[in-house]
Amino acid sequence: MALWYPQKLNYNEFTQAEKLKQISDNTRDTVIGLDGILSQLAVIAHKLEEPLGGQVLELYNKGCLWQKRGAFQSAINWFERAIKLDDDSFLCHYRLGVLRLAGDNEYGSVIDVDKANKELVRASILAQQMSTTNSEIIPVLANCLLLTSESFYRKVSYEDIPNDPNLKEAINYANKAINNNPNISMAHYYLARYYSLLKETSRLESNLKCAIEMDARCLELCKTDHAFDANRELVEQLIINLTNEAKRISDLALEHSLQLISYLENYKITKTAFNFKVKNLKDRYFEAAKADTYQGYLSILNILSAINLEAEDLKNWGRILARTENFGKQKMSFRTKVFLICLCILPILFIIYIILFAGNHAW
Repeated sequence: MALWYPQKLNYNEFTQAEKLKQISDNTRDTVIGLDGILSQLAVIAHKLEEPLGGQVLELYNKGCLWQKRGAFQSAINWFERAIKLDDDSFLCHYRLGVLRLAGDNEYGSVIDVDKANKELVRASILAQQMSTTNSEIIPVLANCLLLTSESFYRKVSYEDIPNDPNLKEAINYANKAINNNPNISMAHYYLARYYSLLKETSRLESNLKCAIEMDARCLELCKTDHAFDANRELVEQLIINLTNEAKRISDLALEHSLQLISYLENYKITKTAFNFKVKNLKDRYFEAAKADTYQGYLSILNILSAINLEAEDLKNWGRILARTENFGKQKMSFRTKVFLICLCILPILFIIYIILFAGNHAW
């Protein structure tokens, strides 16, 4: 959906505006929470050509059923029984890894980072093998690699961070996730987190900026993430810079939309429906203009995009209505002129007729 901006926006600014709009639109493959991970797997799993034998498939389906009911330990038991029959089942290893990494609800916790790491590493290997012949698995592979990265991160010892092999593996797997899906924002966020621990500020800044530009939720996450505490001043300055840039672009878009609404108001149309629609656009515009946060500035671009499209339609409608109303006015004016001319001419014609008639009788 294209945005309509004032002419003073140069090419780079227009590109930035489109990019900012895409952030608020985006439905990227972000892994936040167990439900998001499993819902994505459920969508893609049926497309996988994994050779689950009859008995393995039965055990796998029972595990999925118990997992859906929230009985995570029972689900784990079924998945483990399936793996004993077929250790090459990506789906079983992946679900086990996810549950061991994030399985915590009102029925209890089944989180075990070491076991999660083992299952996810195995799932990553199997997924990479499958991706060579089945491209449908690549989004799941990217998330699997990302979760593997997180499992290594949770094993990091803070006593000797620079030399901890788990942190190096976490970075390695996050980079692999990006290689398989460049749009996975949380992989960039995780890299920013890891580089913050290593005090590599340039890489921290570039990855965090990339993550926030892909998914605005990352901006809120980093505000309370203790991994950034050692570089909190740098992170806060980055947030300020990104917010200011988003505000600058949204201000330009607001200025143009206001000009467009003013243009519609200048039509001076008497039709109530038209004026009601213009007023509705104006009310939505001023409501959007109240935004004062990064996410708010992004939402402005979405709202203005819709407003501008509707304004374009109203602009065309307004032209037609204006011509119709003006034509009506011009037509009444012409009739009046004809009537007045006739009033002036008729008496003269009558006089001429009398003179001619009287002349004929005189002869």
